[in-house]
Parts: sequence; structure tokens; C-alpha cells
Amino acid sequence: MEGKSGTVQKKLELDELKSWMLKDSSKYPLFAEVKRNVLDAVAEDFEQIRFKATWVPVRTGKKITALLFTIPQDKPEPQPLATAPTSGAATTEWDAWLAAADPKLRTAYAGLLSTNKLTATTAKKIVRWVAQHPDQAPAFYKARHSTLTPPEPVKDMRAYSLARLNAALGTAFK
Repeated sequence: MEGKSGTVQKKLELDELKSWMLKDSSKYPLFAEVKRNVLDAVAEDFEQIRFKATWVPVRTGKKITALLFTIPQDKPEPQPLATAPTSGAATTEWDAWLAAADPKLRTAYAGLLSTNKLTATTAKKIVRWVAQHPDQAPAFYKARHSTLTPPEPVKDMRAYSLARLNAALGTAFK
């Protein structure tokens, strides 16, 4: 359905969205859990790349049963992903290496910093390791995604993320 000029609106039932994103529509029975564990992370990633998609909850009675997404029709100019500032030649070398890396790795690096709350040094080690072990990339992406949708609230996202990544990859990143 057409929204404001230059936007498209799409309504998705909450159960359908959970099934699609989480492969299990029974996970997170409360909307607040879906918002906290899934939608907020996605919104943060969209904001980081300056993609202007938004959503509003749709209620049936008092219960939120769907989301109405508003998505820009025009493709925005790609924006560079935020990277943690470092200093000196290491910045130039790392930035050059990252710019030449797979776009999925660049996105993963930015997410490791912002969403997973890892230090720049640890995130760099992980991304370089994945680049050197391309056979482990699927396990890395799956483990990273699972850290974005924890089954219960996480007090220390950094420790939680490191534990999940180390277990999935059979490594000991610190």
C-alpha cells in the first residue's frame, strides 16, 4: 500500500513476523520482549546506515497483533558504517583492509561494536579470523544473529556475545 510520497507501507502480523525472523512464532510471547530483543536491534542497525524505515504497532483491542512498516521507495545513498576510532597508522591499515573486505564482514564489524558491545580490538580480531576462515563464516553469522535474539534478558551483552561466538567457532576471543 502506498504511504506518503516516496514511501511504501506494509502491514505484517506479529506472529508472521516472529515466524519469519525467529523461525518460531511462539518465542517472545510478549510484544515488549519482541521489541527489546529483535526490533530495537534492527532499528539501531537501520539508524546506523541511515535507512529511514519505521514501524508502528497495530492493536486489536489492547493487544498488539501487527506492525505497520513505512519503507522509503527511493533507495538511499549508501552510508559508511560506523567504525570505532583508533589512532595512527593502524587506523589507515584497518580501514583499508575493512574497505576491501566482504560487505557482510563490514556490517558484522559495525554490529559487533554497536549491538554486541565488543571492543574495537576484539571485534577486529574476530572479523579478521572469520576472513581467514571462510568455512566458518556461516557459523559466525548464525552465532552473531543468535546473540541479537537472546531467549531472556542479557545483563552483559559483551560477555554473552563473546561466549556465544567462542562456542560456535571453537575459539577463545577475549
